[in-house]
Amino acid sequence: MHVGMGTGFAHQRGEAYSDAQLIREEFENCVLAEELGFDSVWITEHHFSDYSICTNPLQALSYLAGRTKRIRLGTQLIVVPWHDPVRLAEQIIMLDHVSNGRTILGFGRGLARHEFQGLRIDQAKARELYEEILGLVIPAIETGFIEGGETFKQPRRELRPAPLRSFAGRKFCGSYSESSLQVAAELGFGRIILMLPQRGTMPEPDDFTPVWQQVHGPGSEPPHPCVSGQILVDESADRALEVGSRHVAHTMRAAIVNYEMDTDVVSKIPGYEGYAWIDACY
Repeated sequence: MHVGMGTGFAHQRGEAYSDAQLIREEFENCVLAEELGFDSVWITEHHFSDYSICTNPLQALSYLAGRTKRIRLGTQLIVVPWHDPVRLAEQIIMLDHVSNGRTILGFGRGLARHEFQGLRIDQAKARELYEEILGLVIPAIETGFIEGGETFKQPRRELRPAPLRSFAGRKFCGSYSESSLQVAAELGFGRIILMLPQRGTMPEPDDFTPVWQQVHGPGSEPPHPCVSGQILVDESADRALEVGSRHVAHTMRAAIVNYEMDTDVVSKIPGYEGYAWIDACY
């Protein structure tokens, strides 16, 4: 089993605890993850709030590539609609070079309204941008050439440095809807499955294997999924439950605020109707 450590650079300790201190300490925790034997370390992307203060996981992981030797470096997640496809493909390829092929890619569509607004991107076009940008980036990081797109109309260009090696088997996405699963299969993605505390009814993810086999042929199997969740380990099971429950509750409260889960505004955005289950929970 592959066991990794994820960090969101979450900063909910108040003004007395500086951003500089948190960033230094969190990077040291990531380096320590290698010393402790973790197989990978994963970093998120967020903007404009203390929910997470890491704005560029590829940049952060490039720093960690120079501080580590073995541990694999994952993005959880790159929010695709927020990026220019050429610059995104170039940064991915560069990270893979400086890490000597240790990159693992995770992609997502994004959810928080305030982040889309602050980046001046129409959230109603997020699905369209997600599919087009990945349709440009994934071939580019495999072949070294990028071109096309209805929105970007990218002229054909060769990317340098050229890709180090194939990303087959080391690219994933957080997909649940039927159309997103189809895109995931076509681009060769495995899935990142988020383990969330349930209150009310959360939709079960569709089975990915039949969708994958429609694209890749009978008998073929998608990459093994990544499962992301909060886990606390202690010698005492009772203490693990008590401390873990307290921290998970704190994290979920921060997520409710960041993603406006206590309202129905997200599910009313075109392309986000699938988040209506959250309305029933809160």
